Amino acid sequence: LEAGRKHYCAVVMGTCARTCRVIDFPTEPLHAGDMLKFKIIACDMNANQRDTGGDIFSILLVHDRTGAGTNQVDVGDNFDGTYDCSARVKLAGEYAVQIELGSVPVAASAYPLTVLSGAPFPPKCKVEWWSPFLEEIGGNVLQIPAGAALFLTILMNDKWSNKVDDEEVDVTRVRWKCDQQQPDGTSAIREEDGNLFTSCQFKKTGNVSLCI
Repeated sequence: LEAGRKHYCAVVMGTCARTCRVIDFPTEPLHAGDMLKFKIIACDMNANQRDTGGDIFSILLVHDRTGAGTNQVDVGDNFDGTYDCSARVKLAGEYAVQIELGSVPVAASAYPLTVLSGAPFPPKCKVEWWSPFLEEIGGNVLQIPAGAALFLTILMNDKWSNKVDDEEVDVTRVRWKCDQQQPDGTSAIREEDGNLFTSCQFKKTGNVSLCI
C-alpha cells in the first residue's frame, strides 16, 4: 500500500523453447519433391500451451552429405500457440531438422528426416554410350559399322537430379524410337548401381536419329 492505493503485480510467463513440442513430424521417409509438414506447440516454462502467437521460430534443414542447410521453411502463426510448418524437400538424403527459439533448441531438436529419390524423370536422365567400333564425330553424332553392337548406360535421375534408388523401376518401359530403321536385339537390364544398361544393333547402313 502506498498513498492509500493498492498496487498489483501481474506475472506473465513467456514461451520457453525447451518445453515447446513438435507434433505430426513424419516418421516415414519422404520422396524428393514432397512437402515436409509438422506443427510446433509453444509452451511456457511449466509446459503449459500458450494461447497467443507472436513467437519467431528458426528452422534449418541440414543435409548430412553436403552439410548445406536451408531455412526456406514456411511458418504459419495460428495465434493460438500453434505454428504450422512446411517445406518442399528436393535433395535426397538424410537431414537433421533444427528448430530453435531465440537460439535455444526446442525439445528433442534436431529431428531426423530421410528423403528418398523420386520417380525417374526422362529429361534429367543422361545417356553414356560405347562400342569397340564406335567413332564419335561430335555433337552427339556417332558412327558405327552396320551389325556392330551399340551399348548404352542410362543414368537414372529424378526431376530434382537425384540418382534414382527405386529398385522397382520397370525396365520394360524403355523404348527405342528411330526415324529410319528399327534396331535389332534391343534389351534393357537394371545394373547394381541403379542405372539401366541397354544395347542394340543396326544391320542397315544409313543415317538414324535415335530416341530413347
